[in-house]
Amino acid sequence: MQIMSITFEKGDIHLLKEIVLLNESVFRGMYEHEPYSLDHYTERLLKVKPVIYIAKSGNQIIGDAISFERDGSLYLWILAVSPEFRNRGVASTLFNLMEQHARDNGIGSVSTKVYNVSKEMLRLLLKKGYNIVAIEEHGSHPKYNAIHFKLSFLKSNTF
Repeated sequence: MQIMSITFEKGDIHLLKEIVLLNESVFRGMYEHEPYSLDHYTERLLKVKPVIYIAKSGNQIIGDAISFERDGSLYLWILAVSPEFRNRGVASTLFNLMEQHARDNGIGSVSTKVYNVSKEMLRLLLKKGYNIVAIEEHGSHPKYNAIHFKLSFLKSNTF
């Protein structure tokens, strides 16, 4: 058995086609709607300055995180990890990279919205110290409720 190493790097919108293929495979059947299309990603990210990190095994993208500034926070819009690479610290590392980006750029918090169907992500956010700040109830089924999380960074006082 060969275990491929996982590397992490900053990505950009030129990788969207490959990212969308991964995300479609991860999110298909998880929600009431189909996974976002490449056109949806492109349209959404044209309006913001995206921060993209990817995880790779060899030359294959096996995880990604896409965020942008919104309401004074770095908003993590999408995070996906290929099922065969879960429980290896990929999502945690992607979160760590986003959190460090926020700190390095003077952004006081990281926020995200996770749907109740994503139990692994809910557990990870709570383990990492994120706070639940709101819940959006969905009419059709509680598994589609959206839970809003936020991690605020302490600002040091300098005199």
